[in-house]
Amino acid sequence: MSSKVALKIIPILVVLGLSTFGIVLISGLLNTTSSVQSQGTITTPPPPPPPSSLTLGIYSDSACTTPITDISWGDLQPGGSTHQTVYIKNTGNVAATLSCTFANWVPSGAASYITVVWDKEGAPIAPNESVAATFTLTVSPSITGITTYSVEINISAIQA
Repeated sequence: MSSKVALKIIPILVVLGLSTFGIVLISGLLNTTSSVQSQGTITTPPPPPPPSSLTLGIYSDSACTTPITDISWGDLQPGGSTHQTVYIKNTGNVAATLSCTFANWVPSGAASYITVVWDKEGAPIAPNESVAATFTLTVSPSITGITTYSVEINISAIQA
């Protein structure tokens, strides 16, 4: 490289170098950082309500501590009747209305001579509430040929 060319290039390189240094210096002077603290809370939504449930318990005592699965009517004469009280508890979480059906008579002809009714048909029952229900069994005076019998008592609750 000739000294004339070098003399022309050196000032250009010096100017470029100073310009770059000046830009870096100036941009450093114009660059600043400020900090702000931040905080917050996370609010979790409440849990969804439990799903609706409707269940009944049938008990022999008013405290609803002794569940029962059968009722013994005892010995009756033709024309006689007897009463049995049970306690029905709504163990679900929705209000309901009670109903009852009597099915599967053994022998099948017993339904013609023996009737069972109860005093809670259509009664409301709130969640965790218990009610006393009285069943009455009546034997027709004209019953013949039946010495033992059974009937299935189906207590239902329909959401109110």
